[in-house]
Amino acid sequence: MSFRKRNVVLAQKGENPTVSQKQTAPGVRPSPVTGHPTTSTGTESLDKLLALGGGLALGSNLMLEEDGATEFAKSLLSCYAAEGVLQGHAVFVVGPDGSLLMPGVAEENMTAQRNKAPEGERMKIAWRYERLGTFGERERGSTQQQKPINASSGVQDQVLEPFCHTFDLTKRLSVPPSRRPPAYIAPTNPTDENSSPFASIVKSLALHLDANPSTPTRLVIPSLLNPLIYSPLCCQPQMLLGFLHSVRSLLRKHSTVLTSMFSWPLALFPDTHPLTRWARHLSDGVIALHPFPHSFSIEAIDLDIKGGSGSNEKVKTEEKMQGLIKMLKLPVLTEKGVGLGSGEDMAFAVGRRRFLIRPFHLPPLEGETKDTAHDGDSTIESNKLEF
Repeated sequence: MSFRKRNVVLAQKGENPTVSQKQTAPGVRPSPVTGHPTTSTGTESLDKLLALGGGLALGSNLMLEEDGATEFAKSLLSCYAAEGVLQGHAVFVVGPDGSLLMPGVAEENMTAQRNKAPEGERMKIAWRYERLGTFGERERGSTQQQKPINASSGVQDQVLEPFCHTFDLTKRLSVPPSRRPPAYIAPTNPTDENSSPFASIVKSLALHLDANPSTPTRLVIPSLLNPLIYSPLCCQPQMLLGFLHSVRSLLRKHSTVLTSMFSWPLALFPDTHPLTRWARHLSDGVIALHPFPHSFSIEAIDLDIKGGSGSNEKVKTEEKMQGLIKMLKLPVLTEKGVGLGSGEDMAFAVGRRRFLIRPFHLPPLEGETKDTAHDGDSTIESNKLEF
């Protein structure tokens, strides 16, 4: 009696079953918190503040409210557009040609280049462990995407673009030949009151998304309803709300490739204005930037760095806190919430080379070493508590 195995899948000769893996687009990675695809805003501290483990979720938009006549929000939009250009994304900027100056990429530290070992000196017997790195390198390298290491040579074939670049605000970005420059779309000034001045923007964006359904796209709108760019017809509620609804519809339709960021001038449209409230309601995320008055400034935080001789040397960072940043609304992508943000106060600083966001703490009072308490005729001096 012959026996043979049952339930065996028969395959033809020469057929190698392979597992198809879906490759993500450059500059896009899944969130470690929810698994939603995210892309970088070009500012690492802002990516961490969005409560998704780093980055802005695809299919969502972010509203930047700016109080006063400053250009802090424009710096964030410039980094957002420059990041999209370097990643090979399609970038659309609403405004005249050349109205948004993009910062250049910061140069690498020379000491890091000296300490970097050459490719030929790597250990070829432990090629599979090179991706693990040493202690502390996992967090520093979390913002970079790398290709798999070739097993035969033991080195990487080609280093991809990092997930979030470090930009130098004092430089200007020169677009590489392999990347496409941003496309500028200016709002029109129609003679007919029934036609929308935003129609050309929505039409150009929709045609691009239909023709390139798999290309990540970024929509950048600096200073929405600025009278220098937009006509008075744009400030009518039916025109603005129709445009915001159209952008929101495109975000939901192309939820795997499209993101948007725009700034809103609170000096022209304060918190109590109806258009401001509607813009917040139609935005997935809302961040408010409140600059400090000119007479008030928070000094940089002292950092204790241990020198080679063993003595502690205090070094101050170059940035000074220039305002408060408040998370009014964050994208809620699941029924569990997720978009809760940080519970502590945050402040921002724009240095010569970067935009920084960190927790806000008032500095301790200096010059007071003793507290004197008067109780009747007796005077009690108590030393100040030190923490």
